[in-house]
Amino acid sequence: MAGKYADLLQTVRAVGPILGNALKSGQFFSPQCKLTEPDPDILCEYDVSIPLSEGICATANIYRSIHAAAQGEKMPVVMCAHPYDNHITPALNKTPLGGPPQQY
Repeated sequence: MAGKYADLLQTVRAVGPILGNALKSGQFFSPQCKLTEPDPDILCEYDVSIPLSEGICATANIYRSIHAAAQGEKMPVVMCAHPYDNHITPALNKTPLGGPPQQY
């Protein structure tokens, strides 16, 4: 039981200053960024299954040009991999507090 309290205290000490600064600056509930509509040529595909050699599948959100997809053109890829929930996107209306995700 003492280990759990020590872990909690360590977490509070690590996260406390970050939360304190976010509260003081007003960015905790209202991040300082502006969401804009995507370019009309962007095709958004959510939860695309990608088979891996280990026999499992990963999922990804893929954003590409509608024009290039219709033409069958190959395009370079910009990839961002992270352990966070890829469903927290403004386009899916699943962002915290109805605004931009806090990590923005």
